[in-house]
Amino acid sequence: MELPYDENKLDEINRQYPNNIQIVATHTCPSFAYPTTKQNIQGWLQVDKGLNALVDEERNVMDRIFARLQPAQSNLSDWYYGHFHEHKLEQYHGVNFRLCDCGEINEFRNPNPQSCVQIVCK
Repeated sequence: MELPYDENKLDEINRQYPNNIQIVATHTCPSFAYPTTKQNIQGWLQVDKGLNALVDEERNVMDRIFARLQPAQSNLSDWYYGHFHEHKLEQYHGVNFRLCDCGEINEFRNPNPQSCVQIVCK
């Protein structure tokens, strides 16, 4: 499965909108964010022989996205993801990585009172 990630497009976004991205919302997360092991999916890895490589590639793509965003987007403060159906909050290089559980609602308030984002994990 090919993931829809284009480094040139991301570089273009960084050039056009420097320091304008505050929130990233993805299905999964970079490899350094929780969970950092595959302990909870050992059964699935035995059933699906291609899953291990797929999980590694998905996390690698998220690593690459973070590596390109982080230096160009100094206002990046929050990364939301929900694939693992748990709740966890941790910080990495000044960015809050928020693992959202099923049914969880997070509200991000910008200093601009007209701007509010709700993230709903289903």
